[in-house]
Amino acid sequence: LFPIGVLGELVSMGTLLAFALICAGVMYLRVTQPNVPRTFKTPFVWVTAPLGVAVALDSGLIVPVLKDADNLTVVELARGIADMATRAELIASGQAPTYPVEF
Repeated sequence: LFPIGVLGELVSMGTLLAFALICAGVMYLRVTQPNVPRTFKTPFVWVTAPLGVAVALDSGLIVPVLKDADNLTVVELARGIADMATRAELIASGQAPTYPVEF
């Protein structure tokens, strides 16, 4: 049997791969068979589907998270987002450590 940590990672990878394949399939079908009736329509498919693939892949898009964002004011949200953007630019340029930072 697998250790629970390994099993959890395998399940997560399988779920993300399935999500990436579905997003890619939606784009493919939209191009190859645009007139097929469908019960569910994806809003902004040319943005939503590629972002879905990027987020699902292991080395894909990284989304920063502001802790307790639901309790912050608009000004505090703006400050937090600006701070994260500045830190990301510093990390990308190699001028700052890459360890996780609490916001």
